Amino acid sequence: VDEHLIEALALVSDDSPSARQENGRWFGDIRARKLRYDLKLRMVGAVQLVVRQTACSLRHVLSAQVTGAAQLCELACIIVDPGAPAQALHYDTPLLDDVGDISVEDEPALITIFVPLQNISSRMGATCLLPATHTSVEAHTAYLAAADKAVAAAEAAEAAAKNAARGDA
Repeated sequence: VDEHLIEALALVSDDSPSARQENGRWFGDIRARKLRYDLKLRMVGAVQLVVRQTACSLRHVLSAQVTGAAQLCELACIIVDPGAPAQALHYDTPLLDDVGDISVEDEPALITIFVPLQNISSRMGATCLLPATHTSVEAHTAYLAAADKAVAAAEAAEAAAKNAARGDA
């Protein structure tokens, strides 16, 4: 993974159109990007071995949830360097659509599996998972309401700072 990250960072190091295009090929979207990378991986070597071992270990759980037509749609490694800020609590897959209606089908559309590649502790900013919130309308509604309040507060603070800078405060 280390050589893969170094190669990817070298290809996206400037602000050219080709670097921006390479960024999407090598990296996924991630919150709190400072010192944090969502590096897309190739299914080769040690990565392939870990995926096979994980799938074998989880075969009973996975076979109850997915059909033989299931596809691996993303294979990535989240890398967090020392000193990276913690990510705010968030969901990766929305449960509610844009108008607040439930957008869950009877069968799972996405299954995410986290595999820590080293021993982790809370001091390292480990990912916090909240069990069963992926299907909880109450959890998603509360999160969206809190996010709306946070955005409004940030916009009010920005406006107040602009006014203070102009001497209007």
